Amino acid sequence: MKRRHSTVRLQARSTGLTLMLLGAFSAQAATPQSEATPTLDTTTPHALRLQLSAHEHTTLSSELSGKLKQVRVEEGDHFEKGETLLTFDCAIHQARLRRSNAAERAAQEKLAIAQQLNQLNSISMTDVAQAEADQQMAEAESGIHRVMVNRCHIEAPFNGRVAERLVQPGEYVSEGTDLLALYADDRFDVELIAPSQWLRWLEPGLPFTVTLDETGQSYQATLTRLGAIVDPVSQSIKLMGQITPDVSSDPDGSDDQTANHQTPAKLLPGMSGTAHFDHPSQGQDLSAATALTTDMLTDIQPFTDSLNPSVP
Repeated sequence: MKRRHSTVRLQARSTGLTLMLLGAFSAQAATPQSEATPTLDTTTPHALRLQLSAHEHTTLSSELSGKLKQVRVEEGDHFEKGETLLTFDCAIHQARLRRSNAAERAAQEKLAIAQQLNQLNSISMTDVAQAEADQQMAEAESGIHRVMVNRCHIEAPFNGRVAERLVQPGEYVSEGTDLLALYADDRFDVELIAPSQWLRWLEPGLPFTVTLDETGQSYQATLTRLGAIVDPVSQSIKLMGQITPDVSSDPDGSDDQTANHQTPAKLLPGMSGTAHFDHPSQGQDLSAATALTTDMLTDIQPFTDSLNPSVP
């Protein structure tokens, strides 16, 4: 009888120990992570405001002083790489090039004569060296004027659109004057500000969804770069992503993207919208803690069995 009571007490103690372990690990798994370190709500995707900008953009400037002869594009026009956008009145530069070409030909003929006379020992080495120097100077002079003539027309550096036209035909411009603002319309960047706590799970290559206010469409984007510094006042960091303009996703979750196919013209720099991020869920931490609890209970099972001897 005493042995039976002892066994009952041992069973109660082992059961209590098991319940304590289960309660401890369950409490640890259920304890919100925010009690140790602050986190953000994981029940819904995180949303941030964003602004769209062209991945490649530039402002073309004049490389010479002169009068504009033609401005072939207007604001908003499309252009192709290598297309002539502006031309200058370069009559003076073309005339200088013709003169320098003539001087170069004359210097070449003088050098040829000097070399023939040198073979006959009828000219000094100083005269031959002078002829060679004159030919080289004439060639360099022609090269300078050839470059100036090439600058008389400005070509597009990439495919894109005209953001702003800053000059008019017939206008005289100085060297360095801004002429056209251009941007490439094949790739667009996304700029946004995120809480610095997100650095725990943000990394380049992370996909996210962009919904633009102006188009009402959603686009797939990829995080390309993280900012180099954290703002200590707002505890935020700048993020940079990239969006592909010709592929969009259906806001309703449909796989059919035909109706939402976007041409590059639909996206414009300066558009704004919302970026949606799906971050790691706390449910993963709960599952890991539950698995750990199960493993530890399996490990202590032999110990609890030893406390529960069979009763005859």
